[in-house]
Amino acid sequence: MRLFSFLAAGAATVVVAVLLARGSEPMAPTGDTAVLESYVIQASQGRLLVGPYSRFQWHHPGPVYFYALVPFYAAAGQRTTGLSAGAFVINVLSILLVLMTLVQERVPGLLLATATMVALYVFRLADLLTSPWNPHVIVVPLLALAVLSAGAASGRFRLLPVVAGLASFVAQTDVGVVPVALVFGAAAVGACLVIAILDRSSRGAFLSATAVTGAVLAVMWLPVLLEQLRNTPGNIHELWRFFAHGREGGGQSLKVAFAAWTDMLAGPLGPRLYLAHGWALRRSHEALTQGWAIVQMASLGLAAVVSSIERRPFPAFLSLLLLLTSAVALWSITRIDGEIMDHQIFWLSGIGALNTAVVAGILVERMWSRERTAGIVPPIIVSGALVVIIVAVGLSRLQVARTASRSPQHDAVAIEQSASAIQGYLARRQIERPLIKIDEASWSLAAGVLLQLQKRGVAYAVDDAWIPMFTDMARTTGREGAILLVAGAAQHVVLKGEPGVVTIAENDPVFVDALAAPKPL
Repeated sequence: MRLFSFLAAGAATVVVAVLLARGSEPMAPTGDTAVLESYVIQASQGRLLVGPYSRFQWHHPGPVYFYALVPFYAAAGQRTTGLSAGAFVINVLSILLVLMTLVQERVPGLLLATATMVALYVFRLADLLTSPWNPHVIVVPLLALAVLSAGAASGRFRLLPVVAGLASFVAQTDVGVVPVALVFGAAAVGACLVIAILDRSSRGAFLSATAVTGAVLAVMWLPVLLEQLRNTPGNIHELWRFFAHGREGGGQSLKVAFAAWTDMLAGPLGPRLYLAHGWALRRSHEALTQGWAIVQMASLGLAAVVSSIERRPFPAFLSLLLLLTSAVALWSITRIDGEIMDHQIFWLSGIGALNTAVVAGILVERMWSRERTAGIVPPIIVSGALVVIIVAVGLSRLQVARTASRSPQHDAVAIEQSASAIQGYLARRQIERPLIKIDEASWSLAAGVLLQLQKRGVAYAVDDAWIPMFTDMARTTGREGAILLVAGAAQHVVLKGEPGVVTIAENDPVFVDALAAPKPL
């Protein structure tokens, strides 16, 4: 019955989200959203082998996130809002996984505290539910990974394949959480192995779960392996070289890292929680926030010890895993070169919310009568109501996006008009593939133009420096029939009037010029 309810709730969420996305109008996104949509299109064609791009000229480990978005994007009629619908479904299903696991573990206090804290977190960051940006979309699945890893470690072997899938998802989507994913995955597998060794009767179930887990890992990491074999040096090699040898700075001092760490761990109770935008992190240095982080760590450690003594493996493992994860996060922050950007450690705010929920939940557990069969029912009812509210919040954000698509902003109109002008120019001159140069100051708008060309089936190439963003799909072949520049007003004014330069589009703030020869930007 519970499984049926879970599946029914999930199916209903998917249907409503897709219908809202499908009811929106085609959009012309810019920046990261445009690049994400471009990757999803490539994934829909089975050609994408890399993860999200990084400003450091490599990609995050793998493309599983983009393949997960393909069904939603296709069902939405290849509308940009399909990405938001996919992110929303991923988040809601992750929340349901968390709560269903807590119900199965029969921890009513922890269930109630977690549902409440997740709801508070989502209410403060409503746009998180529908944001397709990879630093945002990993946050809630990380919470599911933590809870399911604890469930697997406490003897539920059947959760191992799900843990493998979630760990692969977050690790491929954001390299910054690879250490954390490894902690969760290794703990789950290690604990299950110990149980199988000590209990001979459980070995068959463990071997079966391990086989399925291996199959899940093979499928999810096959594109990563293929990319590494096909390319020299390959993205995984580039990642290794960057993190092992390519670091120029000395990382962060412990004082700076600690301040950032405590701000994130404050989670929804923190005074400065906001949805990461890719800005330099604003640190509070507040004594109360720092003190709460220390209390969290001490409480998690105490909870792990007490739960172990009481032979309650699930809360013991969950507390211990969160304690280890928080410690690994602090170490990771010390390894960040240059200024700390908010999106680099934003995921830790979700872990902070779960830390708080576990501390509060275990306290409630000690006052809760676990012998009463009905003891779990009130928390289930309250948690279900909170999930309904969370879903309503997410659907309202999808409705906002749907409404906004019907009133395109000026930039979106300029992008569409510029893409049409390029397409017309190429058709008149019978040019199949141009080399498109990008004014770095206007890269966000240029990404939007290139996406529109891609959606219209117009092939293009870019300079090698932009390949990490636009992938090998846009690599030059030497047979490009024209050189076009997509730029802002300042660059356009500099070039306009020069010999051989032909203006193709003037749709402020997007300008397109055909160049007689390569021009340095």
